[in-house]
Amino acid sequence: LFCSVGRAVSALSNTPLLAAFFATIANAAILSLPFLDALLALPPGSPLRVALGHANVITQFQASFVVGAIDTKHVLFFVVWTAFFSFVATRGLEARRWW
Repeated sequence: LFCSVGRAVSALSNTPLLAAFFATIANAAILSLPFLDALLALPPGSPLRVALGHANVITQFQASFVVGAIDTKHVLFFVVWTAFFSFVATRGLEARRWW
């Protein structure tokens, strides 16, 4: 997931140093999503809080891979997001050919 985010940011940037900086910021933002609901003080049944709970990378990783039980829900979470950011990287490189 994190490598594909970096690859997508690198494909959309012209400068390697700028791409590395924005990839680090994007990966930090992905990791800090669970802390956003505490910062916003969302009510317990809020749809945004539920969505942030499902987008929690740390919980998705700890609930399956750290325990040693591979659940397809958690594997699918990482595969779908990796495929999405790989798709964005591919489209960014294809668009650059036509600029």
